Amino acid sequence: MSAEWGRLQYLHLGSSKDEVDRRMAARWTEKIIQRLWSEWFLLWETRNLQVHGHDQITREASKRAQVIREVRTIYALKGKVMPVDEHAFYDTVEAHTDAQNANQMRNWVTLWKDVMVTSVQTALHRGIRGMQTIASLFARQNTLYGGNNDAASSAETETEPEHEAAAETATEPNASPIFPQGL
Repeated sequence: MSAEWGRLQYLHLGSSKDEVDRRMAARWTEKIIQRLWSEWFLLWETRNLQVHGHDQITREASKRAQVIREVRTIYALKGKVMPVDEHAFYDTVEAHTDAQNANQMRNWVTLWKDVMVTSVQTALHRGIRGMQTIASLFARQNTLYGGNNDAASSAETETEPEHEAAAETATEPNASPIFPQGL
């Protein structure tokens, strides 16, 4: 509470003809602050009992619900991790939560959370790097196994017209079909 609130309350009650009102004006700010803190503490305590439980049974249920939320969050990454890390998952979240108690799931979350986040990042990095067209994969397969080069030659001739025009205008042996000469 600001000093201004106290001053205004003192002016209001201090001008009263009642002696009790004048004495209360001096303590009004103190009493309001005490009341706000006691109500805030009651709200905080009620919230903690609701979230964390008020006895052993509700505390265990609360811990289990919290760890199941964390397990579900990790399972949202299931299809995005590296194949080598997929063995850590059960078939479904429900199968996982049925098979383990809260402490076992807490250990699982502690062990695998950072591993799965890193695995997703690695999978994204490796998936973006070195992407090739499907035609280039077939061309390479035919040349590796001694097959005819029809697929390879058709893959090489399937260039866009703008690249063909640039290739025709390049006169130097080391000229790029994409960048003009002199760059």
